[in-house]
Order: sequence, then C-alpha cells, then structure tokens
Amino acid sequence: MRSLRNIIGLLILLMLTVLVSVIYINQQIETTVANRLRVGTTYMTMNNPFYEVINAEIEKEITEQGGAVFTRDPALSSKKQVEQIQYFIDQEMDVIILNPVKSDDVAIKRMVQKAEKSGIKVIVVDSQLSDKVAVTSTIVSDNYQAGALLAEDLKSRKDKADILILEHRDAVSGNQRIKGFTDNIASDKRFRIVSKEESLGQTEVAMPVVERVLQSGKSFDVVMALNDLAAIGAVAALDKNDIEKSVLIYGVDGAPDMKNLLATTDDVTATVAQSPLAMGHKAAQLALMISKGKTVDSKVVIPVTLITKKSIGNYDLRGWQ
Repeated sequence: MRSLRNIIGLLILLMLTVLVSVIYINQQIETTVANRLRVGTTYMTMNNPFYEVINAEIEKEITEQGGAVFTRDPALSSKKQVEQIQYFIDQEMDVIILNPVKSDDVAIKRMVQKAEKSGIKVIVVDSQLSDKVAVTSTIVSDNYQAGALLAEDLKSRKDKADILILEHRDAVSGNQRIKGFTDNIASDKRFRIVSKEESLGQTEVAMPVVERVLQSGKSFDVVMALNDLAAIGAVAALDKNDIEKSVLIYGVDGAPDMKNLLATTDDVTATVAQSPLAMGHKAAQLALMISKGKTVDSKVVIPVTLITKKSIGNYDLRGWQ
C-alpha cells in the first residue's frame, strides 16, 4: 500500500509539474505575442510592382524579428486609405508605414496626426505629405534629382524638343520629378512643353491619354513620364497608332520591364533607378528601432541613378535594385 501511495504521489507531483510548465509556457507565449512588433502598411495602390517589392522587404525583415505586418490596398482611393489608417489605430498597431494616395488630402493628414497622438509612429515612404504634418520619419528617393538627370540626358541628345509630360498630380514624389525635369530645361526655349496630362502613374491610364494627345493633332518627340508604368503606357500608345517618327521616352523607377525594353529595343530612352529594396529595408529598420524606443531620423533620402543603353549592362534585368 505504501508503494502504491508513493506512485500516486509521484504521479500527482508529475501532473502538477506539467500543469505549472504549461501555464508558464502559455504565459510566455502570450507575453511574446503581446510584445511583438505590429506594423500596418498601406500604399496608394498595390497595382504597382514597386510597392509590392517595398512591402515584401518590410514583411521579410519584420517577421524575421518576430513581428507581424498587416497590409491593406486602397486601390488609389483616399477614402479607403483613411479607413485603413483608422483600422490600424483601432487595432493598436505600433507603427504605420504609409504611402499616401493624395499627399494633400486633409482627411489622410488628420488621420496621420490622430495616429501619432495615440502613440502609433507613422513612417511615410516613397512620397511625402504636403505641408508640415508631423510624422516620425519620411523615406524618399531623391525625386528632384531624378527629373534633373533625365533633363540633362535629353539635352545631351537633342538641341530642341516638343515634350509631352505624364503626371500624377496627387503624388508629391511625382511632382518633384517633373519639377526637377522642367526646372532644368526652363532656361532654353527650344525645349517646349506641348502638354501635361494626368496618368495616375498607371500604364492602363497613360496609354489612352497618350492616344488622345496623338488624335488631337499635338506633335511631340519626347515623353517625360513620372514613372516607368506611365512610360510603358506611352510606348504601347505609340505602337498601337503606328507612329514611325522617333520619340524619346523617359521614365523613373528602374523597373524590370523598363530595363528589359531599354536593353532589347529602341522603344525607350532612359530611366532613373530607385531602389524599393533599399526603401523597404530602411522602413523595416526604422520600425524595429522604434520598437526598441530608439530615436530615428526624421527624413531619409535615398540616391538615384540614371540608366541608359550604355549602362544597362550593369543592372539585373529580372529584378529591382
């Protein structure tokens, strides 16, 4: 009987030990989950590989450190993006990474201020909010320099030009690229802007826009597009309308499709390479620093590089830089 009581006692002790261990482990898991970094990301549209690459880099680096990333796509709708930021606030995210649909949208700026006041840090990527809206950090490419580089390339190729500009007026980054370009041709009246057209930075929007310009009878021999997607839309429009005269086409991004066109055809002239990999890495790095209570730079500017046929051999045509 004493032996049986000993066995029962050992079993009870073992069960209690297991129970205490399970409770401890569950508490540790709950503490880890509660303390892990939670990041909400929203970009103007995910119908742009540039933002897909940025987000993939953020997701990879945050999850490797035990954090979680929650991504939403407003599909170029400011109203949806406002709702998404509100959702991130309601879910008590630690950091919001934002690429604004409209840089001057009052509702978006108000929502960003609400997030910051509630203790959620906001990192703006690839563009910036107009006016002085207080955010924790802004990460941008040197967009003005991107436009300036393309203007210098144009002047090295032509003595005069009639230029069609494809814009995205709601994006500060796009406006800065166009300004960098126009500022650097403004002093020479032989470089004439014949039309500025809204493209939303989308191929499917830029193509019919360029077609309408062609049908209107306006003549141009240069297209300056705020990004590669719009530039590719211009290529498609010229091809569809059998335009035989030489038209120089410029873009910004260094997207794989644009680099392939540059390497294998004469359809495009040059692009300025941004690095969504570097931008995503920096955004993730700042988010992780914020989670550790560290101070981060309020603005980060990432350099850009001109790519032409002469330099395309230095770049990977299959991916981003």
